[in-house]
Amino acid sequence: MSRRVQLVPEMWDRAVDLQRQREARRPDDAGVQRCAERLRSLAGDQDVLDYLWQRAETMDLSSPFDGATLWAWRSRHPSTGDFVGNRYVAQAWAEHVTRLDPTRPATVIHLTPGGTEMDQHWLNDRRTIEALDLDPDDVREVWDRLSERYAENIHGRTVVFSDHAHTAAILYSTELPAVRRTPDAGADRIAFAHPPPEKIPAALHALLEPGPVRARIQIDDPALPGYVDTAALLRLAPAERQTHLAEVMAQVDAEDLRVAGTLRPQPQEAEPVAPNPAAAQLPDPEPEQREPPVPGWRTRPHGMIRTADLPTAIAAADRAAAQLEAGARNRAAEARRLHETVQRGQGPATRALEQRRAALTTRVDAAAAATAARDAAAEQYALSRQAWQDIHQLAEPAQQDAHTLREAGTSPEEIAARRQRLRDAARNAVAEAQRHERRAADHDQLAGGIDGSAAAAAELEDLTQRWDHHTDDARQRDLGAEHDLHQRADTTLEQAKQAARDAAALRGEARLRGTLDQATAEREEAEREEVSREAAAAERDRDGPSLGL
Repeated sequence: MSRRVQLVPEMWDRAVDLQRQREARRPDDAGVQRCAERLRSLAGDQDVLDYLWQRAETMDLSSPFDGATLWAWRSRHPSTGDFVGNRYVAQAWAEHVTRLDPTRPATVIHLTPGGTEMDQHWLNDRRTIEALDLDPDDVREVWDRLSERYAENIHGRTVVFSDHAHTAAILYSTELPAVRRTPDAGADRIAFAHPPPEKIPAALHALLEPGPVRARIQIDDPALPGYVDTAALLRLAPAERQTHLAEVMAQVDAEDLRVAGTLRPQPQEAEPVAPNPAAAQLPDPEPEQREPPVPGWRTRPHGMIRTADLPTAIAAADRAAAQLEAGARNRAAEARRLHETVQRGQGPATRALEQRRAALTTRVDAAAAATAARDAAAEQYALSRQAWQDIHQLAEPAQQDAHTLREAGTSPEEIAARRQRLRDAARNAVAEAQRHERRAADHDQLAGGIDGSAAAAAELEDLTQRWDHHTDDARQRDLGAEHDLHQRADTTLEQAKQAARDAAALRGEARLRGTLDQATAEREEAEREEVSREAAAAERDRDGPSLGL
C-alpha cells in the first residue's frame, strides 16, 4: 500500500524559495553565450546535438527505491494563490521525505547525476537553444529520451506532481507510459500529490482520483489513448461508470503491451479463463500438470484468493510476465548496444574520461585566459595613472598668463585641450581595464576559481601522464557495466518465467474450483471472505493513524 502523499505549508514555501533561487541563477545574455561555448567545448569534434543524444543515452538517471517523482506544469500556492512550478514542489516534497527518514530518500530527475549535468546547460531556455543554433523540437526529443530513461529506471512507487496527465506534457506522452511498462514500477504503484483538476466534476473524484486510475486516463483529447469524457461518464449509473472506466484502462494496458512488443492475438472463442499471452514468448515454459483437487483451500498456493478476484489475479500475472519479458529483452538489447560501443572504444566510462579531459583542458585554458585578462587590465590601469600624472604636471603651466605661454610656444587653449585629451584617455583606460577584469571574472568562473583551476591543472597533468592507465581502467568499468546488464537481463527473464508459472498455477486453481460441488464451493468462499475481513481489521490496527507522507 502506497503512503498517502500530503503537502504541508512548509513544503509550498520551500518550493517558492527553490523557484526564486533557480530564477536568480538564470544566466544573462552573456552567460547564455558562455553556456553555449561550454557545451560546444564538451562536445569537442562532435555535433552538439549528437553529443546531447549520446549523453542522454548514457548518463546516470537512477532514483532510490520508492523515491522517484514526476512532475508537469505548475500549481497554485494554497495560501497566496501564486503559481509555483511543480518541479520545485516535487523537490520540496523529496527533501521533506528524505529529512524525515534518510533511509527512504526521494529525488527528482534534475537532482540525479545526469539531470544535474543537463540542468547546468540551461537547454530549457530559448536563448541557449538559439545560441547553439539548434532546433527546439530536436532539443525536446532529447528531453523526451532523458525522461523516458529516468522513468524506465524507476523501482517501486512513483509520486506524480500534477493534477492530471495533460496530453501536451511529456508526463503523458513519455514518462507515465514508461513507468507503467516498467516491471519494477507499474501503474498500480503510482500516486498523485495534487487533487484532480477542477474541470473533473466532484461527483467523479472518488472514481477518478486514485493514482493507478489517473496514471492511465486523460481528459483532454478524444483522439488519444486513455480519454475519458467526464460529462458523459457523469450521466451513467455508478456501476456503468466503473465498467466504462475499466474498459478505458484495459485499452491503455493493451496499448502499453503492444508498444512493449508483447501483445499477442487473443483466442476467438470465449473460455472460462483466457490463455496466458506471455507463455508462448518465454523459452521452454514448464508444462502445466493437471492434478487431482487438493482437499482444503487453505493448503492450496492460491486458495486464499476469492473466486471473483481470480480473473484479475490471472490478468495481473499475465501482464507481469509480459512486462518482465519485455524488460529482459530491452536490457539484453541495451547490453548488446553497450558491447558494440565498448568494442569501438566508445563505452560510457571511456567517453566520460575523454569528456573529463576536455573539460579540464577548457578550465586550464580559461585560467590562462583569466591571467592574461588581468595582466591586460593592469596595463590599462597603469596607462590611466600615467595620464592623471601628466594632467597634474600641466596644472602649473595652466595658471600662467597668455603672454608667457605664447613665449613658451603654446596657449591656454592648447593646454586645456591637452588636459581634456588626457582625462579622456585616463577614463578610457579605466573602462578598458574594467572590461578586461570582467573577462577575467568570466574565465575564472569557467576555470572554477583560483583553487579550482590549480586542481584542474594538476588533474589534467595526471590524466595526460597516466592516460593509458586511465583508459584501461575506464574500459574495465565499461566491461563491468556490460556484464551487469546481462545479469539483470537474465534475472528479469527468470522473473518473467516465474510470473508465467504463477499465471499457470492461478489457472489451475480456477479449473479446480470448477470441479467442486456447489456446497463445497460456497463453503470455501464464505471462509475466504471471513479470513479476508479479519486480515483487513488486523491491518488497520497495525497501521494506526496515517503519517501524512
